[in-house]
Amino acid sequence: MATVAEIFGSTLKWIRMQRGITQKELGAFTRLSHTFIGEMERGLKAPNLEIVVAIARALHVGVDEMVAGFPTRQSIREQVIASEMPSAKQVDQ
Repeated sequence: MATVAEIFGSTLKWIRMQRGITQKELGAFTRLSHTFIGEMERGLKAPNLEIVVAIARALHVGVDEMVAGFPTRQSIREQVIASEMPSAKQVDQ
């Protein structure tokens, strides 16, 4: 079974990559080192609550999405897909 740090790390990496942000860019946004971000993504380091909040803000997601892990990924995927799909008004035009 995956640890909380591993679940958080894989969720962090997935969301970061979906946003097209590098570890260095996320580090600049959050004032964390890219090395520490990489360690979190690999589940080697567990962040404290202040760091989770800073990362969530930088990635424009809720803290719950950062810590909920895999089940929340589906909702994030649906949001991304929905944002890329034309609306009913656009289709009718």
